[in-house]
Amino acid sequence: MTTAHKTAPVDHQASLKQRVKASRRSVERAMQPAAAPACEPVPTTCAAAKLGEILEEAWVEYNRLQDVMTVENAALLEPLDQHCVRLIDELELAVSYTRAASPSGMLTQLAVTFHAVDLATTGSEKVVREAAASRAERCLHSIAAALCGMTGIDRDGSCGGRYMSSKNDKLAFLSPKVAR
Repeated sequence: MTTAHKTAPVDHQASLKQRVKASRRSVERAMQPAAAPACEPVPTTCAAAKLGEILEEAWVEYNRLQDVMTVENAALLEPLDQHCVRLIDELELAVSYTRAASPSGMLTQLAVTFHAVDLATTGSEKVVREAAASRAERCLHSIAAALCGMTGIDRDGSCGGRYMSSKNDKLAFLSPKVAR
């Protein structure tokens, strides 16, 4: 019997041809790429990514303001400085309430998470620390949902389910396709 088809050979030459054909078919099947898991196509941008672009522009403006600020003009520029800081904070908050659906959006949310974790651990006031921790949690849930949506990974069936279960994702309803 051959291993490829489990058929008993009739004569030696015919069985050799059968085995060669079966072997070629087996190699062809092995060389074909495996079917990808059912997952969504990866978009190039999303709301989080677009907000990230605006956030970057706000940081550029803030840094530009810091470059021209001196002791002499600090009082004059203080309202503009406060406006920039408020804008950056509001954009980071908006990013945390959006759902990442692209790699750029996930990167934006990782950056906001990094800043939020810093504030959560070093913030001077309890209310600032708690708000930053919530912001980081929202971003991390969004990133987990996006990764699972893009790759087909079962979020609750992996280690991610233990720490970031979709049941604890308060904003999962914002993007049912991504939140899975």
